[in-house]
Amino acid sequence: MIYRNITPKILEALQDTPVIFLNGARQTGKSTLAQWLAKEKYPAKYFTFDDVTTFVAAKESPVDFIKNLQTPAIIDEVQRVPEVF
Repeated sequence: MIYRNITPKILEALQDTPVIFLNGARQTGKSTLAQWLAKEKYPAKYFTFDDVTTFVAAKESPVDFIKNLQTPAIIDEVQRVPEVF
């Protein structure tokens, strides 16, 4: 993975912040960074709304989807189901 200058800032923020919103231009490595963080630096369950099953579960019942998340969790492509906000 290409080193991202923002990585230390994200890890620092995760020490005392329950929610981090990572946004930016398309195809700049946000999803790759999120997956890497979940595997290597910040153990979390990774979800993406690009996955049809995950998308449908969140779309049908956003409140239940959030309530049933294992903590911590990383949710990618969250713009696809704005109801989870």
